[in-house]
Amino acid sequence: MALTIRIEVVPPETRESENGPIRAVVRMITELPKPSLSLFEGKEAEATAAYNAFAALVPCADRGNVYIGSRLTIYEAEDSWRTLHLPLLMFTTICGTEAILGALRRTMTNEGQRGGTSKWTEPDFAQVEGYLSTMCLCTTGGLGLTAEFGLNEGAVSAVAGDHKTALFQLMADQPHPELGGGLFCLLQMPHQLQDERRLNQVCLQLNNMEMAAHDLPPHFGPGVQASWATTRPTSASSRTRCTRPQASPSTRRSGR
Repeated sequence: MALTIRIEVVPPETRESENGPIRAVVRMITELPKPSLSLFEGKEAEATAAYNAFAALVPCADRGNVYIGSRLTIYEAEDSWRTLHLPLLMFTTICGTEAILGALRRTMTNEGQRGGTSKWTEPDFAQVEGYLSTMCLCTTGGLGLTAEFGLNEGAVSAVAGDHKTALFQLMADQPHPELGGGLFCLLQMPHQLQDERRLNQVCLQLNNMEMAAHDLPPHFGPGVQASWATTRPTSASSRTRCTRPQASPSTRRSGR
């Protein structure tokens, strides 16, 4: 299947922001072929949620037609083109769409997962813990890290009965089915939706909103089942990758 990935640089809708003036917004868009689009007709929210379960660097969204896309907002004060922005955009171009379609192929044909190990090590997680523990509750264990951020004043941990906390997890032992080893990153918010259909609709709407040319964090991960993950494969960096979050509809948090 031949696919075309379009990279477009657009001006921000509002140049001034609380994070400083915005230089430009970069969008990466892959239009799906018509035979694939027919699979989404009448069930866009449910089908995109299924596709996004395998997403890594780019999710599916919908603006009349379902597409695969990501967005990067670049600020005037940033000097990260060579060290961060260019590598991120390059490996999204190479691996983003293939992560979804390749993982779907492996699943539907029982081909098996690619496997592979991450280059992240326990000392790497210890270094991250040293940084995050100055601002939140943070623990590590093996090839993983869990941090909890209070969203309200005084909120520390859900274990202590605080229901307004965000849970951030890093794991290096969950290879992506198609991309292989790397780092699984997941940020979950405390909101809960019990209705599966409504849950999928909210995820689709949020993925659409994330593509706007606004003052927003980089959009390189999917909203899947009310949880957001982002990823870079080990091949893209010695330090990054993510895969699909899993949880039951009645208990999962929402996140980004």
